[in-house]
Amino acid sequence: MAGSPTSPEGSDDRPVGRSVGVNRRTLAKGAGLASLLGLAACGPQGITGLGGRPTQPLAGPTPSIQPQGEILGNGSARVALLLPLTATGNAGQVGPSFRNAADMAIAALGGDGITVIVKDTGGTPQGAAAAASQALAEGVQMVLGPIFAAEVRAVGGVTQAAGVPVIAFSSDATVANSNVRLLSFLPSSDARRIVNYAVAQNRTSMGALLPNNAYGQIMEAEMRQAAANAGLQVAVIQRYDLTTIAIQAAANEIAQQRDRFNALFVPEAGDVMVSIAQGLASGGLTPQNTLFLGSGQWEDARVQNSPALAGAVYPAPPRAQFQDYVTRYRARYNSEPVRISSLGYDAVTLAAALARAGNGRIDPAMLSASSGFSGIDGIFRFLSNGVSQRGLAVYRVTGAGTEVASAAPRSFQGEF
Repeated sequence: MAGSPTSPEGSDDRPVGRSVGVNRRTLAKGAGLASLLGLAACGPQGITGLGGRPTQPLAGPTPSIQPQGEILGNGSARVALLLPLTATGNAGQVGPSFRNAADMAIAALGGDGITVIVKDTGGTPQGAAAAASQALAEGVQMVLGPIFAAEVRAVGGVTQAAGVPVIAFSSDATVANSNVRLLSFLPSSDARRIVNYAVAQNRTSMGALLPNNAYGQIMEAEMRQAAANAGLQVAVIQRYDLTTIAIQAAANEIAQQRDRFNALFVPEAGDVMVSIAQGLASGGLTPQNTLFLGSGQWEDARVQNSPALAGAVYPAPPRAQFQDYVTRYRARYNSEPVRISSLGYDAVTLAAALARAGNGRIDPAMLSASSGFSGIDGIFRFLSNGVSQRGLAVYRVTGAGTEVASAAPRSFQGEF
């Protein structure tokens, strides 16, 4: 297992909490767009364009400035990949894993389509802005990264005027806009998927047990929005501080109100989640009498193997392609990938596919395809505000792992 790097000081990102690694609690048609990444990962593929209209080939750029940084691939379209390669602390572990993921994607593409210029941000906003400025001077058509929110915000300020699109990896939705799109695991996708699942199970009212911190506030807002959209009543909200006494008191308090709801949302992680489940059980609230709903934080063996959570459900990306990615990563680098490094693989593959579609020119308008794209972690699309929406699976905890409760969708048609 890879470590769990924390965000650099000043980052708004929250821990990702998905398997093999990193944090998210502090972190079209025809041949094409709907299955673009899955196809392109196996070799060069064409696309027919946007909304059924053929994309007009654009003249490829001819950048003359010699790029600075590690070069991956040899295509005519230049793309920058901004990573905290020399950041201090655990954050510095993330950059190399993303770099390796990009290298894998280029190898799968045969090396053509794009040239990826890997640039070090040092893990700071100043370093990220400098790397972005250098990349623009070198003629890049797209910026991939950075990973952390403060760096993404700095890069967006540099690229906006130039009209160069950014595909970043932060889980802080406040840094997204029409030019900065987030290819990440966002709380909004978790909330939407698990709330819609609860409604499909004929649940009509929901309670929530939330940490009394910024992450809890974000999850509450996303949960309330998803519930309002789905017609699910939010009956009880109980908050807790991260101390044993406070957690037990909050668990007991909401358990005493269990007649007010038939689903309970608890987006917590690891040992804290297990402790909460045990506290709820002591108050008579269990997955056997109430549908327990989790978040992507539950993609954790401690949660999945907890008898107190057997029968509870949570959203997460479909696993098949990611497991194949991990196998290939291990074989190539003899190490474990950081969990979210698959985002780097998909970003590079997406950029290469767009470059091929534009005859060497990346058209940012194609990123807005409502049918979306398909990558290692399932389908995704970018909304007009720059955040991504994902098609997640729902897994049921068995106490000895998980089983699929609801498969991930293969398209964005309908609710899921």
